[in-house]
Order: sequence, then structure tokens, then C-alpha cells
Amino acid sequence: MMNLLKSDSSLTVSIVITVINFHFNLAECVVFTDCGSKAANVISVHVQNCSVDDKSCQIETQYIDSVKFGIHFTTEIGIYDPVTSIGTARKWGMHAQIFSNLNICNNSLSCPLQPDNHFYKDDVLVPGWVPKGEASVQWKLSSGSVEILCVEVDVNVL
Repeated sequence: MMNLLKSDSSLTVSIVITVINFHFNLAECVVFTDCGSKAANVISVHVQNCSVDDKSCQIETQYIDSVKFGIHFTTEIGIYDPVTSIGTARKWGMHAQIFSNLNICNNSLSCPLQPDNHFYKDDVLVPGWVPKGEASVQWKLSSGSVEILCVEVDVNVL
């Protein structure tokens, strides 16, 4: 019976990973830092053409003008107000906003957020003014005054 439970849980994990990969259309999750998630537990972050083995995500702007990314997270409380997404890049000690979406509900995220697993995915344009080189990118989701989650990923813009 115990082996059956182990195989069932392994199968469940395998199915969840397959669904996440299909859902985000990405190969693997990436290394990330939680930078202050208050109402969520971040499980994984996915960025197009990046893997957990990369020190930083390589973003080749000569070939692409946007990047797909996704965040898998759980919440233990319900969040009923509109959810905002903001992305900033940090380079040379300065932060610059690179994207924002004032209401991601029903486009990139199913809302209202009930206590459960959630998958936020988006396709973000890479602004032409973003300088080449290494930087840290932060994605924040918030609702009203509640910062739901904050993750940071190191990137190298080529």
C-alpha cells in the first residue's frame, strides 16, 4: 500500500510539473529570491529560455522583443480586489519600472484569488531602452495595499 501511495504521489508531481510546463510553455523553473511576499507562498518562477542551471537568465533582445514568464504560488487567504502586476529592473543600484498592468484578473490570472494554487503568466515587452548587461528583475503582485508576492530573478540582457 505504501508503494502505491508513493507512486501515486510521484505521478501527481509529474503531472503537475507537466501541466506547469505546458501552461507556461517554458522548459524549467529558474532560481529566484523572494523579496517580500506577504500573502503568498511562491513555489516556482518560470522564464522563457531559462533554466534552474543558469546563473542568470540570458535574454537576447536582438531575437525577441518580449519574454514569457510565469509564477506558481499559493495563497491561504482570499483576495477579492483587482490584482496589479509591476516589474522593475535594478541595475547600478537604481530601479526602473519596465512594465505594469493595473488589473491582471481574468487575463493573466483567475480572480478573485481563493485560498489555493495559482498560476500567473504574462508576456512582457522588453523596452528598447533597457541597457545590455546583468540586472535583477522584480515582479510584484499587489491588491490594494496588500503586497501579495514579490520575486526577483537575475537576468543578462544581450
